[in-house]
Amino acid sequence: MEDKNEDMSRKFKLITSMVICFGTFCMGLSFSLLGPSLVALAKQFETDIPTLSKVFVISIGCWVVGSLLAGVIYNYANRQLASTVLLIVMAIGTIILPLVPSISTFFITAAIVGLGFGGYDTAQVVWILEIWEGESAIYLQLQGFCFALGSFVSPLLMKIYLLDEESSELLPNQGQNATSVVNVSTKEDDVGFLREMPSYGIPFLIAGVMGILGAIFTLVLYKVKKYKKPNSKSSEIDTSQLERLKGCQPRTVLFIILCCCMLGSEIGGIEYVSFQFLPAYVQLIELHLSQRDGAFVLSVLAGAYTIGRALGIVVVLRVRPEILLLINLLCVGTANTLLIFFNHYLQVILVAAVFLGIGISTIFSAFFGYVEKHLEVTNLVGGILISMGCTLSTIYPIVVGDLIEKNPYVLNYTIYFSMTLATCAFVALHFVSSSRWKGSKNLHRYPLTQINSAYCTSE
Repeated sequence: MEDKNEDMSRKFKLITSMVICFGTFCMGLSFSLLGPSLVALAKQFETDIPTLSKVFVISIGCWVVGSLLAGVIYNYANRQLASTVLLIVMAIGTIILPLVPSISTFFITAAIVGLGFGGYDTAQVVWILEIWEGESAIYLQLQGFCFALGSFVSPLLMKIYLLDEESSELLPNQGQNATSVVNVSTKEDDVGFLREMPSYGIPFLIAGVMGILGAIFTLVLYKVKKYKKPNSKSSEIDTSQLERLKGCQPRTVLFIILCCCMLGSEIGGIEYVSFQFLPAYVQLIELHLSQRDGAFVLSVLAGAYTIGRALGIVVVLRVRPEILLLINLLCVGTANTLLIFFNHYLQVILVAAVFLGIGISTIFSAFFGYVEKHLEVTNLVGGILISMGCTLSTIYPIVVGDLIEKNPYVLNYTIYFSMTLATCAFVALHFVSSSRWKGSKNLHRYPLTQINSAYCTSE
């Protein structure tokens, strides 16, 4: 009888994991909608791309705030109910994003959606860690795959509903009589609480409905079995790791932490600007691709990213992280070079998108694996690494968004700049691990799950 109960418990864990992964898929679906629709939204709000691109700064900033707040909230609220509320917030916010009447309400709505993203991101990672503990690695990889899959599907949906017009006809103040190609009325009687649904608003609606479905699934879990956090030994592990860390040379530890922060932040910056600005980039370069083609290029990138995430489940177990990290940076560099020097051909742009997607797909897995070899990571240090990983994701959209309309190649320069700093940090970490530093025996490897668990405040 005990065996049967144990088996049923494991089955419920698997069902819970499936529901969590579906919610992660919905999050990826919503996350990748703004990039391909940026130009159309600029026309809708009668503004320019630099102004509208501030939405990325607001979104990622609120993502970080939501993650930090969730770490406290989950100590008091049931994880299933809190996740249900967050999914509903994401879903409703996603649905009304293309319907709001002004750019200010658009920014406010995006901020609320960003808070939902951050809160649910914390929920799903820590939830998996709690229910699976030592078996969590494969399920964390599966979550990453589901997010990538959502990021792949949303540009394909957007491609169907975006109008096939060149970007030069969409941007305000470009040409004397720019034609309105977006199915949104700008009459005074249309500007009420919500606008009419534009053609490209349908993917937002689909993503929102999927999010509501995910919330229903999560609520059903609560009704079937109320979740209670299982006992964990993480606090004991933290204490022992902190004791060992105290024996390290302070300057050595500080140097390693700074290098890891630089490497993580640059990697995060590359991934974020690639997803959010590549569609606008291919519409603004000399080739002047249409909105649909821009969405298609992003879907190719997301497809390669998804395939890379799926393969990464096996690859990260067989390839040394430093080798994988070098391969990632090489793929990103190849893609960036193709985009700069051979962007007159759509086929080359698609090849570059494939290289870029593969390059960023396993770059974070390789980064965390590499950090494990150099740094004894506590909850505090893990929190620093995660926060720094989001820093440039907040700063870069300001730089790229302000300049991309005047000079789209600012995206390439930003990626090259990030690659240079990431390579410097990588070389510095390799230098630390050389024979000159081998005298320090206190730099033990640390489980990847402990880095992920830094998302929440330990009870």
